[in-house]
Amino acid sequence: MSPYRHLILQASPRGAAALAQACLKAEGAAGSLFGVFTSQIGLPARQVVVISRGAAGPAADGAEIVRDEAWVADPRPFDDETLPETDGVFSHRWFDLAEADWPRFRELSVTAWDNFEGAHATRVIGFWRALNPPAPGQTRVWLMAWYASLAAWEGSRFYLDADNPRSAQAYANFRARQEITVDTGVSLLRRVT
Repeated sequence: MSPYRHLILQASPRGAAALAQACLKAEGAAGSLFGVFTSQIGLPARQVVVISRGAAGPAADGAEIVRDEAWVADPRPFDDETLPETDGVFSHRWFDLAEADWPRFRELSVTAWDNFEGAHATRVIGFWRALNPPAPGQTRVWLMAWYASLAAWEGSRFYLDADNPRSAQAYANFRARQEITVDTGVSLLRRVT
């Protein structure tokens, strides 16, 4: 699979919307765009997230690059998958874990999704591994999921809805996954179209 490029760009004060539109135009013209996102919760309001297919894609001229990483999808998004969702929110969560725990972490995640997606207004969009590890012996995983609303995201937290019978196995997997996670963080983004 070809790599994905993950950029976080810093806009001028109150300039995120204009920067996002410029990125949408530049990346869309290159034909490599997966998505452009602005922060709702967790990232500074001035930051814009751009995900493109291919290790090198254009970015808006003059924007400060805060983060530039290459990822490999494993197993989502599927080849040539697009983002049909425009409304709602996109959670963007990273996990750091020991390289040796990757096969178990992947299995716990993938086997949880069918139950989780069936019980909540959500869809797992992407599950990527960073090509550059955060530290020796570690790996970083990025998970992006779409939720119909902020309330849908909040209602799906396993510690709030632990007794939901439709998602009990998913929650058990997420708790086991949490035990092998070294560190994690999440931001909620809005897709720019």
